[in-house]
Amino acid sequence: MNKLTFQYDMVLDFVTKDEIHQYQTETDEHFAAIYNKTGKGNNFLGWVDLPDNTDETLISRIEATAKKMREQSEIFVIIGIGGSYLG
Repeated sequence: MNKLTFQYDMVLDFVTKDEIHQYQTETDEHFAAIYNKTGKGNNFLGWVDLPDNTDETLISRIEATAKKMREQSEIFVIIGIGGSYLG
């Protein structure tokens, strides 16, 4: 499992280290649920495997499409739903 780190030194004016650390067990459980894709909404976690499990043919297709669009366009606008959903 990858290690997730949290830099909390900038919030110590608002909360104590003890207050932050009391959430460690719960944080570990949530991280494991996301990493193992076992929690609610696990069908929305396609981003967890990026970029490690990205198919090389997909990357090649994206690069070819990007090249074609650069050649055919002066301006390119992307409109999407936002967020991290990769359905």
